[in-house]
Amino acid sequence: MANLLIKNTESLPFAKVSIDNFEVTQVRFIFKNNTNSLIFKHKSIFEPFFSSTTTFIYPNFKFKRMITIQDWELNKEKWLDKDLALMISDKDWKARTQKGDIKIWQRSFPDDKNDLFRWRLPKVAANHNEVFDVFTNKMVDYHHYWTAEYSGGYLVKEIDENTQIIYQQFDPNKPFISKRDLLYIQWSRKIDEKTIQSSFRSIVWEEMPLPKGFERIDWWGGHLFEANEDGTSQLVLIDRENQGGFFPSFLMNKIMPQYLIHQFESIIKFFEKGGVKTHEKLPKSQNTALTNKN
Repeated sequence: MANLLIKNTESLPFAKVSIDNFEVTQVRFIFKNNTNSLIFKHKSIFEPFFSSTTTFIYPNFKFKRMITIQDWELNKEKWLDKDLALMISDKDWKARTQKGDIKIWQRSFPDDKNDLFRWRLPKVAANHNEVFDVFTNKMVDYHHYWTAEYSGGYLVKEIDENTQIIYQQFDPNKPFISKRDLLYIQWSRKIDEKTIQSSFRSIVWEEMPLPKGFERIDWWGGHLFEANEDGTSQLVLIDRENQGGFFPSFLMNKIMPQYLIHQFESIIKFFEKGGVKTHEKLPKSQNTALTNKN
């Protein structure tokens, strides 16, 4: 059996791996029967030395990975409580930067080198039910208005009226940077008449393999939608992103604050200009994700 060394395990099911001291890339981990066994296929960066694709089986190997639907079933309420606490409490958060009266907060966790970020928009020009509807049910139609790299997406599966699995694609359109995709489960709850919460986690879903030429984002976060007395609303985001591939965490942590400022400014403008009433959906002809839809 070859000598296996896994680096950047927080990136699993996509990670850097060394076999007998030769680093390989394009690694895809496949989880079987909810065991600790893993199978992966690799192709070496030292072409043509490892030009063929090989499959290895390593039993009883433990590692961190994206969640499964079984993980979600077991932890969904606990994760909602955890995310809510992160969105309403300033404990362990550090103010990273500020634009106007809106702060970007940042905090680290021991299980991932990619930090968690947070912002709160105190006044969005729509009621909290409308904003919730856009971010929960219409994200794939309007996401391009606040994320320029977004190139398409669709609803994969509706688990119940409060839970969906969503797929999205992103094209940075920059040399040497791969396209990204995102497969995640989102679920919501009504806290009271003025507050709705949603959480999201990247998920392993066998029916949705990684398309050729893409890296898969490992995403964790949530939203809080709160009503203001004047009919506007507040919006809170927590967001941690592992971009996969060879995108280093230190660089992600460095650029995220300015990226999030640009994003929330675009969200504010989207609702100020009328929201879905005055903006066109992403045309199906431009939705790149639909080419992968069965």
